[in-house]
This record gives sequence, C-alpha cells and structure tokens, in this order.
Amino acid sequence: MIMYVQVNFMSLLSSICSVKTLYNEYWCYVKYGNISAIFVSFLQKNCFLQMNVLNDIAVIDYPKLLKRFVMVINLLSIKFTTKVFIVSNVDVNYMVGTLSQLFKNAM
Repeated sequence: MIMYVQVNFMSLLSSICSVKTLYNEYWCYVKYGNISAIFVSFLQKNCFLQMNVLNDIAVIDYPKLLKRFVMVINLLSIKFTTKVFIVSNVDVNYMVGTLSQLFKNAM
C-alpha cells in the first residue's frame, strides 16, 4: 500500500534546527521528536537528494541527561554518493513511526 501525502514544504523546513556539512555527508539536526515518515519520504522522493537507501537506524542512550535518547537515521543517495544523517532527541515514550513502506530493508 503506497500513501501519497501532500507535503507542506515550509512545515518540513520548520522542523530542522541546523544542517552541517562534512565532505559528502549532511548532518540534519531536527527538533525534539520531529522525525517522521513524511520527512524521510520527502528526502527520498526529492529529485535533488534521492535518498533511496536506508543504511541504519540507531538510538543512543545518555542516562545522565534529561532528554536521554538520541535517534540517528542514516540515509544514502547512490546517484549523488551523499549521506544524510537525521538526528533528533527523543524520550522514553516517543513512538517511532515505521519506515518499512518507504524502504524494503526496514522490515
């Protein structure tokens, strides 16, 4: 089942705190808990990015911090040989949406 969602580009941009570039890698820091399948879908379907491979999803635990979990999604564009790392703080009760409809290897 494929879902087509009309994406408000400005609302996607408002969820980004900062972007850092290192060689062919982009580190995209997203506001607290704003990682969504719509945001990742935009990166995948955008003609200038084409992030078509999901490399990794990792969650890092910092027990001494108030916002103790950091979630990192690693995407790759084969066509442009670039990587995008989406980074966001999440808490214990944050429900991560599935990416299996976007990437076959997310099962």
